[in-house]
Amino acid sequence: GLENGNWVALKASNGTYNQKDGELILQGQVEMHHDTGYELETEQMTIDVNMQTITSDQAVKGHGPAAEIEAHGLTADGKTDYLIFKGPAKLTLRQAEEKNINSPKSPIGGTP
Repeated sequence: GLENGNWVALKASNGTYNQKDGELILQGQVEMHHDTGYELETEQMTIDVNMQTITSDQAVKGHGPAAEIEAHGLTADGKTDYLIFKGPAKLTLRQAEEKNINSPKSPIGGTP
């Protein structure tokens, strides 16, 4: 969760907060930015402040340092730190930058 000092920033065209239910409904160009470098975009997101959950049944796009994802919704649980993307979903992993250890100047195993 956010207890470890992480932060999340949210942006949307419209937002409605129901204090009785502890529910924040964001609509229109919803963006969520996490301090680890990950960002999510969707058209609608519901945040249950009391249960620490985030849900969306709209198309979701996300990207960050190691991956990109497209899905048809999401469920996030702040208590367990689980983020479940609803399918069909497409995940694209980025390769970490590698040091060039196989360059012709330094053959592995010596010369043939």
